[in-house]
Amino acid sequence: KTFHRKLQSRKLFLHRESLETILSKAEELLNKCHQDYTEAYNNLISHRSHTKLAEYYDMHNAYVQQLHAANGMLEYYHKETLPKLLEELEDVYIDLSDTISGSILSAADMLVNKSREQSNHYENIATTAQSVKTRSDLANFIRSLNVEKLSQPSTKHLYNPPYMEND
Repeated sequence: KTFHRKLQSRKLFLHRESLETILSKAEELLNKCHQDYTEAYNNLISHRSHTKLAEYYDMHNAYVQQLHAANGMLEYYHKETLPKLLEELEDVYIDLSDTISGSILSAADMLVNKSREQSNHYENIATTAQSVKTRSDLANFIRSLNVEKLSQPSTKHLYNPPYMEND
């Protein structure tokens, strides 16, 4: 699920980049049209003629048309396209954040349960250790050994004087 969202966010960023590239090219074209328009105006001022006037009108119309197109593209991008892209990106990141926080919560729950089991285990050991009665346990242990049945009569070693091998 996160991989799909990662791809989706990448596509959104690429889409935004391509749109911004288009807007930048429109801006460059607008600057070029303005430069041509200014040049045509300066040519008309310095050399008044019908061809210079026609060229000036053509450049003026091209500039105004490009100005209108660039402003329309910017307006549409900022009012329509960009908010939709950001909304979709927000959905991606909210979903991704929910997925990650759910995974972290599951891992934390698992660790809590494991800790609880270990705690219960150690509490049982502690309870058992507290319930030990040393004297009675020792007495029971000695009784369980059956010392009377296992013990053999004690025999003493008698004194043996040294002897000669030839005897």
